[in-house]
Amino acid sequence: MKKLVFGCLFIFLATFTYGSPEMESESYDPVAAIAQLPGVVVFDFTVRARDISADEAIIVTDMFMTELAAKKQVNVIDRTVLEKAMSSLKFGSTDWSNREKTTQLGETLGAEYLMNGTITQLGTSITLSITVRDIKTLAVISSEQKQYTAENIWNNDLSGVPGQLPSIINSLSVGINAEHDKRQQAKKAQLAREDAERKKREEEERQASYSLVGSWRKTYSHEWSSNFDYRNYTSESQDELQFYSDGAFSGTSHSVYLKDGNTNRGYAAEGRTVTDTVYRGTYIREGDSLKLSWTEDRKRTWWEETVETGLFTSNRYEVEKSSNSSRSGSGTYTLNFGNEAKYITLQNGNTFGGDFYKQ
Repeated sequence: MKKLVFGCLFIFLATFTYGSPEMESESYDPVAAIAQLPGVVVFDFTVRARDISADEAIIVTDMFMTELAAKKQVNVIDRTVLEKAMSSLKFGSTDWSNREKTTQLGETLGAEYLMNGTITQLGTSITLSITVRDIKTLAVISSEQKQYTAENIWNNDLSGVPGQLPSIINSLSVGINAEHDKRQQAKKAQLAREDAERKKREEEERQASYSLVGSWRKTYSHEWSSNFDYRNYTSESQDELQFYSDGAFSGTSHSVYLKDGNTNRGYAAEGRTVTDTVYRGTYIREGDSLKLSWTEDRKRTWWEETVETGLFTSNRYEVEKSSNSSRSGSGTYTLNFGNEAKYITLQNGNTFGGDFYKQ
């Protein structure tokens, strides 16, 4: 009679806990409520005990599922939903050890873990063992075991199954939640990697959609002082590149280098160097990689005016020199378009490195 009362009570509680769609409020969103909870499939506990019947093992399963669902630490798959899925997949009672079948079941139900229990008896000692497994690999995630006797197994105090269920579930939940948190972090990391890769692809596609054909200009100016000869220096330059649709390119570079005079050592010298370079070559663009091959003709001219001062004399000398040179070169640059292709940046190279603005 005592067993019957417990059975009826927990069957009623299970029905009330899981409920039906009509019992839920219209504002209740079950998907949102369980979105962050790991899905768990609990299948009927097996029994190998002379003092516990198969029906009583089902009652223990229902008691366990009811208490587990009430904790709201996992999403317990409803028994009716589980049975429909098993029928649809032709999932038999012997398939719980078949990883291919359990994986299909988990994907159908949105579940990540399996819970099963066994009730065994040796003499007067009855053992309840509950194991949590990964639904795909069947690897053990967590487990718990309790000992009873035929006299106390149904007690409501801490000596029986009803009284010990909360602590059993708490213990199992620790293992599930730890594993679930680890998986969630791994999923987040994977999503972050995929998002970064997606953004990278989009940026590469966006960069590839910009045309390099046209004229681009870079200007540069720099001033500094030397503590060695006490001179002030100025360097100014302007570079232009022209890319054509047939894979050819041309360019010019004009730079001026100035130094002021110095009278601290008995002479004054002012200098100016002008360098003009003309480039002609070809280019190959592959994504953000730009390969350049070119020849260059360079003319360099420099002027220097020197004034020597003595005790009674002052002499002025003017010097003008020039040189011409030619050479060839090549290099691979990383190409980036900025501000909606209003300028380009060439990186990892010396001759043409820097920011060039669209003309």
